[in-house]
Amino acid sequence: MKKLKELKKKLMAMLTSVAMVVGMVAGGLGLAPMAAYADTVTYFTIDGYDATGTVTYPIGNENVILTFDQSRVDNDGKVSITNDQASTIVAALNEAVTNVSGFNSETMQAYFEASDGFKGNLTCTEGTFAGDFGLPVGLAITFHIAAKDNNSGGGEGGGQAGGNSQAHVTMSSDGGDWHGQPCVRENYNYYEDMSIDWNCQAQNSYRLVSLFVNNNNEWRSGAGFEEDGQAVNERDIYYDAKDDPSTVDLTFKFNFGYRPYGDDPVIKINNTDYHVNQYVDLNTKAGWLDALIFDRNVDFGGLAFTIPNVPANIDGQGIAQLNIVCNFRPSNFEECYIANYGWGGTDPNEDTYIGNSTLTVYSVQYPADLGGQTYSFSTIQTEAGYTEAQKSAQYVLYESNDRGSGMLIPVGSIVTMGVAPNFGYQVTEFTINNRSITRNDFGTSDDVAVFTFEVTSGNYHVGARVDEVDNEVATDSASGISAGAVEIGAGDSSMSIGSALLEVEDVTVSEEQVANFANAAGEYEVSSYVDISLFNKVCKGTTEDAWITPVNSLSSQATISLALNEDVSGKEVVIVHELSDGTYEVIPTEYISEYNAIVFETSSFSNYAIALRDGTPTPADQDSQDSQDNQEGQQSGSGNKSFNDKYMDTLSDLSDYIGELGVNSDTTIVYSGGDSIPEFVMAKLKDCPNVSIEFSYTYEGVKYDVLITGKRMAELYDETIPWYGPLWLAQYFSR
Repeated sequence: MKKLKELKKKLMAMLTSVAMVVGMVAGGLGLAPMAAYADTVTYFTIDGYDATGTVTYPIGNENVILTFDQSRVDNDGKVSITNDQASTIVAALNEAVTNVSGFNSETMQAYFEASDGFKGNLTCTEGTFAGDFGLPVGLAITFHIAAKDNNSGGGEGGGQAGGNSQAHVTMSSDGGDWHGQPCVRENYNYYEDMSIDWNCQAQNSYRLVSLFVNNNNEWRSGAGFEEDGQAVNERDIYYDAKDDPSTVDLTFKFNFGYRPYGDDPVIKINNTDYHVNQYVDLNTKAGWLDALIFDRNVDFGGLAFTIPNVPANIDGQGIAQLNIVCNFRPSNFEECYIANYGWGGTDPNEDTYIGNSTLTVYSVQYPADLGGQTYSFSTIQTEAGYTEAQKSAQYVLYESNDRGSGMLIPVGSIVTMGVAPNFGYQVTEFTINNRSITRNDFGTSDDVAVFTFEVTSGNYHVGARVDEVDNEVATDSASGISAGAVEIGAGDSSMSIGSALLEVEDVTVSEEQVANFANAAGEYEVSSYVDISLFNKVCKGTTEDAWITPVNSLSSQATISLALNEDVSGKEVVIVHELSDGTYEVIPTEYISEYNAIVFETSSFSNYAIALRDGTPTPADQDSQDSQDNQEGQQSGSGNKSFNDKYMDTLSDLSDYIGELGVNSDTTIVYSGGDSIPEFVMAKLKDCPNVSIEFSYTYEGVKYDVLITGKRMAELYDETIPWYGPLWLAQYFSR
């Protein structure tokens, strides 16, 4: 008999619950508050690190020598960080580096590089590194020192491939309302100060304008707003000259949610006015969408247009002189025809986080005024993430949700997306841009775990609350049964997502069935007949509605416990099962005396009879169960894991028991003493990655349920903390 102790716990919870599941769609179950998620722990790698604590970078005829604090760098050169923000990663680098010698900023460059090619440049002043950039979340990141080349870029990102010609570019705005201030991040609240509903983009955006010369080098500029004054920035960049080197093609790419300023926008280049409307139609939806790009190389998408054959204004040294004045502002809803649909990633603090589930984007259907065509994932995704035929729906897609994904698509498009929760979890709420939405704000398909979203202007970041849940048993329609619990065998294909719902109901059988049940029961007397039905339940983004799929049979055994109203303490009990082929089988049961409950196993679901005879019921053998639990996993509302639960109510027992466990032990301990755990217990737990402490307590009138894992504790353990208190435990381990 599998999972007996776990069933006993769940059965007790069901017996003491004030709300039982009634009917096929269960609602009203009190869910625990959303877990307090910890920061995603990740790392970057030091290029060339060899575990000696000193790295030498030969640059030409010079050597740069970096000395590292070996307590901050592991033998593989990895430095831990809590997230991918520049402030965090640069601070971690400076903590790890204890000395820098030989660095020459004129001939050398330091930078972080992500595995998709994105580069974040660093300065180094008196041995301290600095930089302001955003690195793509979840990518492999490496720190480098190398010889400075002509295409190291500028502003807030690195450049693309270099070229054989040089340009000195000055980018500025001419003052007045709503001009960009290049390369400065400010907290200027344009929502309040402009008294206009500018909602296509969040505050504090960066890299608002990129400039490409002959489309082979980039300078990113713009990182905030100011109301008046003039902002100027300049940089030398390199490009490949055209056949006629006296002219250049200048491509301007605006960050999503921004546009050139003015009804008739003008970009001034070397005192010559270039009217933007000659190159892109910003006054119609079709023109706007035609100019839309999503360029992963520059890490943002938006409007793009090229001004061709601009005089290069080459000086006596052969350097093109380009003085550019470009004003821009955020787009408002009336003119924002695109949506930034984002989802996925591993950081629970992001508004696109959807954990404990598998995400799939099936299709995007364009609005009727753009043809109403539907693009499938396979149709629109190419190696480059871009096709000319679908220019207005550019994707950065990953097939799993361990990477943040996004796409720019027309407003009014309908996205069909699968969100399949792992078994033991349910999607109970969706959010858009971290705001809860109602069931009326999204649709559901006839297909299980498939949702539809009609996107609106601006950021449309889809996140979800995915709660851990228990399997459910509904017994209100069974007069002889007061409660129940069910566990499903691990890896059963019929129960791979959501949770199990077991319904037990009184059933009326025919005279022929009565005779057949009695004949199969033999010396046992049938006391009642019940229909036991199993369903796979998957919530429709709310606890009030769900996909309910009948499951007639399983590939493995389900373990069912039923608490009986009739006292059977002096009886032997068996279950008689009517199989789908019309035959009958007798299933032995075990008895849990404290709950007057029987436990049995089955893999198919139909009519059953409970049959009794005088004698002593077979007690559930707890000792034999322990050894079997060590070998077998079960799929339950708590997820997939091997159970060998132990019950402890004193700290000394808890400490002694954990101390006896080996590093490979896979055990869940149920602890019921107090509301805190001392350091000496946590010191042992951190060395047992597969050991967990299940712990419920009440603190200041609030009930908390936590699951403290050895693996996570190894990351959080601090020997200077004498006691890990109730609020700390709730913050990091809430269930």
